[in-house]
Amino acid sequence: MKKHQSFHTFISEYFEGIDTILELGSGEGTRILTPNYTMYSVEEDIKFVGLTDSNYLYVPTDKTGWYDRVILKRLLSTIPAYQLMIVDGPKGGRNRTGLLKNLDLFDLTIPWLFDEVNRPVDLETATNFSVLTNKHMMVFNSVDKQFAILL
Repeated sequence: MKKHQSFHTFISEYFEGIDTILELGSGEGTRILTPNYTMYSVEEDIKFVGLTDSNYLYVPTDKTGWYDRVILKRLLSTIPAYQLMIVDGPKGGRNRTGLLKNLDLFDLTIPWLFDEVNRPVDLETATNFSVLTNKHMMVFNSVDKQFAILL
């Protein structure tokens, strides 16, 4: 298995024709991607909103740890089509598993990337996503973690 510097370099090497990316979560990766892509970042932590040139969608989490569905649905309806989806939030424990109950909010016809699948709970979420969407999952090593691409 080829080791990639990061999933950011993987995106630029293997995905052509992508200009708009939607991501759950934001951070250093957002900063790396914004010079080359139009980014829309769903962020639950107000202190991360505005740190990069991304288009931020501030969506607090609900009592389950997943993004507030009503706010998320409303804000997602305002963004243009995206060609890649990155799952890197919300932060903490099993919170990303909430995605599996909210698949109807997202475009499932495009490639998806799950970051940090070296963590068992995130690998489990990506695997369950793969089963629910009938997407083929490939796991890649980067310098300090693993990421999964689902096609």
